[in-house]
Amino acid sequence: MGDYETSGADGQEIDMDDLPSVRLLRGEQPEPLLLHWVNRVTGEERWALLKTAAVRDGDGSVEAAVTIIEDVTASRRRTLRLEFLAQTTNQVLASSLDYQETLRNVTGLAVPQIADWCAVDLFNGESGRESVAVAHADPTKLAMAERLRAFEADELDPARGLGLVRRTGKSLLLREITDELLVQAAIDPEQLELLRGVGMRSALIVPMIARGSTIGALTMVSAESGRAFDESDVEFAEQIARRAGLLVENARLYTERSEVARTLQRSLLPDALPEIPGWEVATLYRPAGQGTEVGGDFYDFWQVDGDWLMMIGDVTGKGVSAATLTSLVRHTARTASDFDPRPARILDRVDAALKRGPSTSICTALCVRFSEGKGTIAAGGIPCRCV
Repeated sequence: MGDYETSGADGQEIDMDDLPSVRLLRGEQPEPLLLHWVNRVTGEERWALLKTAAVRDGDGSVEAAVTIIEDVTASRRRTLRLEFLAQTTNQVLASSLDYQETLRNVTGLAVPQIADWCAVDLFNGESGRESVAVAHADPTKLAMAERLRAFEADELDPARGLGLVRRTGKSLLLREITDELLVQAAIDPEQLELLRGVGMRSALIVPMIARGSTIGALTMVSAESGRAFDESDVEFAEQIARRAGLLVENARLYTERSEVARTLQRSLLPDALPEIPGWEVATLYRPAGQGTEVGGDFYDFWQVDGDWLMMIGDVTGKGVSAATLTSLVRHTARTASDFDPRPARILDRVDAALKRGPSTSICTALCVRFSEGKGTIAAGGIPCRCV
């Protein structure tokens, strides 16, 4: 077994004494063993299920052990990958739309099950990039990754690595990373020493694509495990990258829609609170809807003939239709006050404007006029009480 890195299903190292046949000859009754092994020379990775049975003499004593070795590499890989994809999908579905945090969780899931190192970079500008996440099973080695980042140029080289993947939108597989490749990649002896210290055996970089554009890349590196990546690993990594790209795109769309909603909502509220003699004015506005929705609640202050008018209300609906209706109510009220500043007459004009609409539009509103230390109140819409 000296030519192989061997471990069980739980990742713990397996040696000769742990094999079912050896345990049987020791007088034990071993269960079948799922054995994972990697060839130290070629990097080939396999899974095998070992079962053993005793050969007994006439007295019933164990004379020998017969071992059946079943190659379960294909089924084991398929099971592990399906489990991983289910976990990453759950990360995406359960995400709070903080895509950076979720991408860090995804890279954390990938090690050491899929790779020894996993990283995600997002592209920005013409040739820039943002390092979002780096993961390794041993947290102490992450400092090495940070030191290596310090040697990277501000702009990506379109002829190799991340720059090449960004330019072509195609995956890059390095089946075997030789010392010669490390020497070519290093810019000085210090970086070469760090690269050798990582012990990279194999690597692959796959693009994260959204809206037909390469928005980032997922990098996986094999090191201490000694295994070499192949085409099936590239296909699997591309599935992960597609999910990651979808996550980032959804988060960005949510952010854009939220910003539009916030901007539109702000436009429906007064820029500043007035100072009204004899009165203290304070407001608290807390929308009850989702971050991407414009609410139908509003308030407004404006001055007419030396007095101040205040209006607070709620129109039916959400989104753009509610914003349109809110704007109609506010501007109708302001215009109506130029002709008659009495709150009841203002609400009459608003009511008439709503009735002229092509569909039923409902607004509950309270209008107050502050004059010489007194307030005149009118309420309209759904029956309500003023306290």
